[in-house]
Formats: sequence, C-alpha cells, structure tokens
Amino acid sequence: MTSPSTAPPRPPKTPSAQVVDHRSGPASQTVADRTDVPPAELRASLVWVVVTFVVVALVISIDLLERIPALAPISTQPFYAYVYEIHDLVALVVMFVAANYFSRRIVFALTGWFFLLHIPEVIWFTLDNIPELVRTFSLLTGLLIGVRLILQRRQVQAGLAHMALRDSLTGLANTRQFYADLERFLGEARRYETTGAVLFLDLDRFKSINDIYGHRAGDEYLRSFAGWLRGCLRGTDWVARFGGDEFAAILTHVDPAGAAVVAERIRATADLQEARHDGRRLRSTVSIGIARIPFDGMTFDEVLNRADAAMYRAKARGGNRAEFYSD
Repeated sequence: MTSPSTAPPRPPKTPSAQVVDHRSGPASQTVADRTDVPPAELRASLVWVVVTFVVVALVISIDLLERIPALAPISTQPFYAYVYEIHDLVALVVMFVAANYFSRRIVFALTGWFFLLHIPEVIWFTLDNIPELVRTFSLLTGLLIGVRLILQRRQVQAGLAHMALRDSLTGLANTRQFYADLERFLGEARRYETTGAVLFLDLDRFKSINDIYGHRAGDEYLRSFAGWLRGCLRGTDWVARFGGDEFAAILTHVDPAGAAVVAERIRATADLQEARHDGRRLRSTVSIGIARIPFDGMTFDEVLNRADAAMYRAKARGGNRAEFYSD
C-alpha cells in the first residue's frame, strides 16, 4: 500500500441509467435499512393515534349504551340515534387512515378489535333482525377489503421506493443512496468524532470484456464482482455501484490501517476470482482509492474528490493496487 502524490480528480463517469442496491447482501443490510422519521410525520402519527383511541372509546361507549339497561335513558335521546347511525362509519374511516399510516401490527390489532366488537352483534341478532345482520356483515367485509387494498398499495409503494435507490444490475445502492449515506455518516463522524474511510473502485481494462465477449458477459462479471465486494465488507459498511465499472464503499468506524486491510482484501479477491459466462472465464483486476475520514476531509466534496484522485493515481501506476490520498 503506497501513498500517491496529489492527482487532479477526473470527472466521474455518468451513473448507470438503471441503478438500485445497497443493502441487499450481508454486507449492506444493517445500516441501509435504517430510516429517519421526519418530526412532522412523527407528530402526524401521534395525532392519528390519539384520534384513533378517541374513536375507539366513542364506539365502545355507544355500544355500552345499547347493552347496559341502566344507561337506557341516554339511548332514547335524539342525539344518540344520530350518533349511533354514523359511529361505525367514523370508525371505518379511522381504520382506513390507520392502514395508511400505522405499522401492519397496529392495523391488524385494530382490525381484530373491530371484529371482536361486532361478532357479538352477529350472534345477538341471528335471524331476528336481518337488516342489522346484513349491515354488520357489509361493514366487516368492507373493512377487510379496504384494509387489504391499502396494505397492498403500501407494499407496492415501498417496493418502488426501494427500487429507486438500488442498481437493477448488481443489487447494490445507486449514487443517490450512496450520497445520502455518506452525508449521514459524515454528520455522525463530526458529531461523535469517529473515523472511517471512503473507497473508490474502478475495474481495470473492463472494456475489453465487453469488446471481446459482449455486454452480457460484462454484466455477468459486474454482478459477480458486486457479490465479491459485499463479501469483503462488514455488515456495518455501505457499498454502491456508481455506474459503468465504478463502485464505492463507506467503511465505518475504521482507522487507516483497517481501511488498508479491507482495500487489499478487495484487490486480492478481484485478482484471484473469475466469473463465467457461456463457458468462458472472465477475469479483471481493480484499482482502489482511499480517502480517510477525518484525515483527508470532513465534507462531502473533499472526501469524494480525494478518494477519486487516489483511485486515479492507482490506475496511473498500472492498476491492480490500492492507494491512499496524499497531498
């Protein structure tokens, strides 16, 4: 491992048009799946919790008025008749809102409570009051269908959001996710005075694979390299594909010596491993640039430019090597 002299950063390659990963492998799931809830969303969720419990209390109170003889005089008041007609509809609306915002466990718990509240009605009415029985069954059926549709829509939206941050070819994070992760880690490093490193990786002579064997072979090698790269990192490290044959990784809570060890492990793995496509053996090597945090910078641009400059120097020295950034 050598320290290169300063090299002018080269313009980054255009990111791939279809990019998506990040934590789809053992080396990338721990931190990637963490999401920060905005205060406004948190406040809105708390408001809906309060509203839900108020409606729950209201519905229970109304049903008690109907069933407890001592409260019968209240149930004869005109306002009660009006409230009784709409209380289930209000509860249904709240359930649908809850299905949009709350976790699946809370939604299932509320749905179960709603069913338990109305099952006695089904038993009580039996065949004596057909209209009320039909009303109750319609209410419960509408609840099930509505909640299921809402949960399915949320699942589709979550899948689309996941795809927007991942590289479709390799399953690694795309540049958008990587930039967000780097900003987050730099903020934590400034706050807690922790160390880390950013690696920029570029495959050596990868174009020859595409030229000789075709783009499908090149894609197969990229997928294989992404798997090797994840296997060389820890579960707390973040990895992404920048597009083309460029990759990047964030090593959290590691000193320069530890970063050098990880970079050498990646380099040696790429040098020894080979991918296969249609019976052909595909081989390449990798050049790696290392920017140390906080030694080489604590801002977004400083870290990225210096990691890129170090990788540029590694390629200029023949490739298949790792270089630290040096002034």
